[in-house]
Amino acid sequence: MDRAVAGADLMDRKKQVLCILLLLLLAGVTLFVVTQTTSGLDVDRITEFLGRIHPILLALSVLAALSCVVVEGWILRMLSMRLGHSAPMKRSVMWAAADYYISGITPLATGGQPAAAYFMQKDGVPLAEASLLLVLNTTMYQGALFLLGIPGIIIALATPQVSISPGAAWMLVYGYVAIFAMLVVCVLCMVRGSLVRTIGIFFIRIFAKLHLVKNPARSLASLNSALDEYGKTATLIGRDKKAVWATLGLNLLQRALAGIPICLLAIGLGVEPGLLPVIFSLNVLCIIGASAFPIPGAAGVTELLFVLLLSPLLGKATETVMLITRLLVFYLCVLVGGVWTWARMVKRTPQTPEKD
Repeated sequence: MDRAVAGADLMDRKKQVLCILLLLLLAGVTLFVVTQTTSGLDVDRITEFLGRIHPILLALSVLAALSCVVVEGWILRMLSMRLGHSAPMKRSVMWAAADYYISGITPLATGGQPAAAYFMQKDGVPLAEASLLLVLNTTMYQGALFLLGIPGIIIALATPQVSISPGAAWMLVYGYVAIFAMLVVCVLCMVRGSLVRTIGIFFIRIFAKLHLVKNPARSLASLNSALDEYGKTATLIGRDKKAVWATLGLNLLQRALAGIPICLLAIGLGVEPGLLPVIFSLNVLCIIGASAFPIPGAAGVTELLFVLLLSPLLGKATETVMLITRLLVFYLCVLVGGVWTWARMVKRTPQTPEKD
């Protein structure tokens, strides 16, 4: 029941407000640093840029960004239906919106899964099964990033216009290794749970002796609960491989949609069409490089990587494109998810899953 407790805890409005304030502070500091250290971001430049971009391109960018939330809702609905739970698309998108919102305001997006599980349970999906589906989706999300990163690295290295500084290279290696390590741990938890449990118990005892773990029994219970979830996920994968491949495919689609806004903005700038795959790939690398840093929304890290990697291609418009892309792909989705989540919390009416 740890995930249920965590989900309910995240629904505490005071804690959410504190997390939001921290995220806004980080975003404000990032914006201040960018404006003070570069000459490419000011009100006049943003106004000029928006005046150059065709309204249709901006509208499509907004649509692509919000479609990321819809695709995640589609994934959760598909997986829940595989386990015999029917929910309308609107309700499953609500689960995804809660995931986006809480993930965006908590370090390393750690709060998204418990929040989504909380609402899935409210809508009639047993907590154990909701946790199972979310573990599978998260694993496939990491897998999608890992797969997209491979051609991204190849394209970046093969493009003469791209220059990766040592600092950016270190961040990319750190992010990619972290994603690979998470995938390895996920797979080991699924297929070698007993080995992971033995290693986990060893470290819990060591940390307890060092007074880094205050409640070893609780840590052990959490470890057993997590391994149980991964074991059930492995069972699901074994009996329904089509659902697993579909989940991976939809996560690839979601990541592709997240890369569309920057490509559309680049088209509005008049960037050569041949450079669009490069821009898309560098955007994926930005996500990979920033994903492992324990900062809400990876605020600051994503913007820094964006400027370091894309400035050779976007020139003086780099900071403006970065700002608009982040506003659409991250902050807009978090805002929409937050409004939807708070509306559901305020309503507080019992929900009964509807039948299709």
